[in-house]
Amino acid sequence: MIAMGVLTFIVLQFVNSPFGKHTSMGSMSFGPLLPARTCWFIMECPNLIHIVLRLSDSLSLYSYRPANFTLLMMFGIHYFNRSIIYPLRMNRNAKPMPLAVMLCALFFCSINGYLQVCSLCYSNRFPEGYCYGIRFLFGVCIFIYGFFTNLQSDAILRGLKKQNEDEYRIPKGGMFEFVSCANFLGEIIEWAGFCIACNSRASFAFWFYTCCNLIPRAVSHHRWYKAHFKDYPVERKAVFPYMV
Repeated sequence: MIAMGVLTFIVLQFVNSPFGKHTSMGSMSFGPLLPARTCWFIMECPNLIHIVLRLSDSLSLYSYRPANFTLLMMFGIHYFNRSIIYPLRMNRNAKPMPLAVMLCALFFCSINGYLQVCSLCYSNRFPEGYCYGIRFLFGVCIFIYGFFTNLQSDAILRGLKKQNEDEYRIPKGGMFEFVSCANFLGEIIEWAGFCIACNSRASFAFWFYTCCNLIPRAVSHHRWYKAHFKDYPVERKAVFPYMV
């Protein structure tokens, strides 16, 4: 997972992810363009499938221990939103996604879902009372803050598209007052909290990959906004307030 993160970070220095605002005629070189809603469901749902399979496995030793089950539900709630709620709320005219992008995301979610869920169900045996400890509670609070930042940012972006589905606007409100990609910031914070609460190599690898994937994309989005809007706020950063 860490090696995949490094490779992804390097590739994204030279190639913009060809979907969303970066969709163009050149995106066809990444395969046929598919409906965005369908792609989001297909590529994100392996995480939910892994959870269902491991929770129903009699050999899953730690699934229902308090800390393990709480972390599984945190992981599951995020991906229930991503694979079910988020696609259903997308605008009907959402730009399509190239097949190659969908397959890459499907590959990642299949591997990462297996890694995170199996780690929590089979190998991470937290001590008694761990879910009442400062580390766990602090991580859960960070996760919740990141999750709601992500939800709020998605809602702001949807609202802009409802005003005019064919025109991009400058997002405002929430963490968009500080960064161009508040939705990415929310997800990075979310999985940092998950990593802190899990305290495992698997969760760190996931957070590391998330950063390697989202930070270059945020920088690319930030440049796009600055190039397309002359009145774009000069003090706004790409993904981390006052920093990057």
